[in-house]
Amino acid sequence: MKYFTKTIGVILTFFCLLGLTSCKDKERSQQVNSNSTSEIVSTLVETSATEFEYDVQNGGIRIKKFIGSSKDVIIPKEINQLPVTKIGALSFMGTTIEKVVIPDTVTSISTKAFHLCNNLKSVEFGSGITEIQNDAFRRCTSLEKAILPENLQRLGSYAFAECTVLKEVFIPKTLTDWCSYEFFADYALTSLTFEDGIETIGDYGAFQACLSLKEITIPESVTYLGPATFTRCDSLQKVTFLGDAPAYIGEYVFGPPEEHKITPEVYYDKNTSGWDQTYLTNYNTLHSK
Repeated sequence: MKYFTKTIGVILTFFCLLGLTSCKDKERSQQVNSNSTSEIVSTLVETSATEFEYDVQNGGIRIKKFIGSSKDVIIPKEINQLPVTKIGALSFMGTTIEKVVIPDTVTSISTKAFHLCNNLKSVEFGSGITEIQNDAFRRCTSLEKAILPENLQRLGSYAFAECTVLKEVFIPKTLTDWCSYEFFADYALTSLTFEDGIETIGDYGAFQACLSLKEITIPESVTYLGPATFTRCDSLQKVTFLGDAPAYIGEYVFGPPEEHKITPEVYYDKNTSGWDQTYLTNYNTLHSK
């Protein structure tokens, strides 16, 4: 009987120790998860207002100048209980920032705001932005992707020009006010996507000299394709239109045919209309499928 009691005691002790170990492991796991969460949260902390010069315009805050040392900049949603609504002209020009996150409160990015930010690799746009002005991201030579904000309406001249490693661009359907040369000389651009529903592409030379661009798809919603939009895109091999011929296709949309190193093949659906009345007939590469 004593032996039996002793054996039971050993077994109970074993399971208690096992339970304690399990609890400690669980606590340790929770602590690790907590630390991981803290690290994630810490990466989302807004940059202090002390790293900016700013003023008040029309009831909102305008960022006038970045004076901080942060490499990753998360622009605050509000300063002094007022929403941050505008990133001012030249405000980040030439700084060494590597990432910027722009909140939904911002509606406008002014001229040359991020011009010559040669270390800038990542931009996250808030959904409130309706305007990106001239030269805003010109010569950001480390920027690889530009997913333009979903409510953007106006894109200024040379806004993303000479971003020499920019590979991917997404254009939202809301963009109607193009200027000129927005993506001029973005030599590395290979992925260009226009959101379904967009009606206007380019004004003049929007994607001129995008030397690596090989293929483009034009949504059926497009009614205006600006002159010289894709001129000097020397690698362009295939253009596919998904709908009727746009009501306006500008002269030299793919450049003067006689200057093409590779004349692009242009395809359209045989069940669509208007193709015998467009400037594209000058290319002699127009095919139905």
